[in-house]
Amino acid sequence: MGRFPIEKPSERAKLETWRDQKGMLGVRLTLHHEWDRGWMKDGTADWFWSAAERLGIPVMLNAPYTHKEIGEVAERHPRLRITLDHLGARTTQKDDLLKVATESTASLAKHSNVYVKLTLVPVFSTAPYPYKNIQPHIRRLVEAFGPKRCFWGTDASAMLERTSCSYGNCVKLFTEHMDFLSTSDKEWIMGRGLAECLDWPRSSKLQGDSPAGPLAAE
Repeated sequence: MGRFPIEKPSERAKLETWRDQKGMLGVRLTLHHEWDRGWMKDGTADWFWSAAERLGIPVMLNAPYTHKEIGEVAERHPRLRITLDHLGARTTQKDDLLKVATESTASLAKHSNVYVKLTLVPVFSTAPYPYKNIQPHIRRLVEAFGPKRCFWGTDASAMLERTSCSYGNCVKLFTEHMDFLSTSDKEWIMGRGLAECLDWPRSSKLQGDSPAGPLAAE
């Protein structure tokens, strides 16, 4: 998922051949800083949504302050695939505060073209592993979006910097410690759903139950 400077009109033509780049599956935008979150409201990003929809480019979006605007984009552009980063939450929304964030994120599940990444989970809890206190909020998202639209991942660099959770334990958090997930749910969440959303062909080496491990939305 490549970065794209949506605020620079001079760069817009590059989007036309974006997925022609080797290995490029889509665009990731971070619109949560003081200086860029306003782009969802002031017209800066308006051109991008229609272009990405027309070109079939999936978008991963870290914009936890603008759920209302995301819903409006999803409704106006029903063929645009939008995946919300990190539960759709801000990293300051820990423990009980995460419920408010995930309820807001869950409200976007009515749009069939919106997906959610179950990433950075350890950062949202001050409880010990396996973070039982926030698992009900993860379950809420899975029930709202369905397992086909929920994608496991880590954001490994941030997770390892801010918590003591290892990559392996982040895998096991979903495969072994979330009793509400069925075998089928895990298949979708641990890779199949992400691959289908991104039109990402999977070889036998990329199957979630192979030695290569699951596919990650980081």
